[in-house]
Amino acid sequence: MAGKCAICGVKGEEIASELGVCLRCIRAKPEEALALAQEAHAASRRRFGFAESVPRGGEVKCTLCVNQCELREGERSLCGLRTNRGARTD
Repeated sequence: MAGKCAICGVKGEEIASELGVCLRCIRAKPEEALALAQEAHAASRRRFGFAESVPRGGEVKCTLCVNQCELREGERSLCGLRTNRGARTD
């Protein structure tokens, strides 16, 4: 199924429907394309209940991976493997 570029409106098989940006616009308008890509990424993570970006400002630090998430009570790490429950990660 052909996708449609959200920037220039061109349709084509090579345009991913979730991302919605053509290669030409990614190269010509990188800031605009990046903003759309970041929103598509955040939306896909929301569907699965994952954090949209690396959690910061919490009292518990997860050291499982390079992201070094700082989790508030009840918050899940970016990878989804750790959750802050009672000031500790499960």
